[in-house]
Amino acid sequence: MSAPDAVSAPLSSSTRRIGATLAALVVWALAYSQLRPLSDWLVGRLPIDPASKLGQPTAFFLYDTPKALLPLTLVVLGMGVARGSSSEEI
Repeated sequence: MSAPDAVSAPLSSSTRRIGATLAALVVWALAYSQLRPLSDWLVGRLPIDPASKLGQPTAFFLYDTPKALLPLTLVVLGMGVARGSSSEEI
């Protein structure tokens, strides 16, 4: 195979999967890092005072719910990929 053929050869499916996985992890990390600003922004858009007895729990709920669901989703999807890629039957 000459050098031009090697450049024009399509990427293997495993290379595409690894790239897609890394891209998804970057998006996941960005979403996780922006939870606090997003929850503060959302509470600021509501017709309640963010420092009130209703505003603080609302901000906590809007921050903590995705904070718990994002890692859970990562673990569930990771285990699904790990189990799906194994050739053994369990």
